[in-house]
Amino acid sequence: MNYQRVLIEILIIICYWFVEKMFFMVFVNGTKQLQARIHHPSIWAILFLVLTWWNLGYYYIAYPIIIVASLGIILVLKQLIGQHEFLYRIFWPSFWNLSCLLMVISYVISIFCYQLPTP
Repeated sequence: MNYQRVLIEILIIICYWFVEKMFFMVFVNGTKQLQARIHHPSIWAILFLVLTWWNLGYYYIAYPIIIVASLGIILVLKQLIGQHEFLYRIFWPSFWNLSCLLMVISYVISIFCYQLPTP
């Protein structure tokens, strides 16, 4: 395990969290905190995707991307079967929340298997 790389990645995560927190404090009205969202799972999912790609490389990053794409298809089918219509307003929050969770899991796994052989 490359400890320097993991330390740099953790510092990137902490710096982004700090920037996001400061952005919220400066640009969002403090009286409407219940309505405002501090964390944006779409950006966090992309950040963890990039960090996973940095650990795994070009070949193995396809597996987390396939899982996230399959998740999107499953969510669309679930909405079509359950409500007989597809609405982006319902789809996007659940998609980004679940993909963020999957990318965090992928990132943690990629920390321990960053030197996989490529064919």
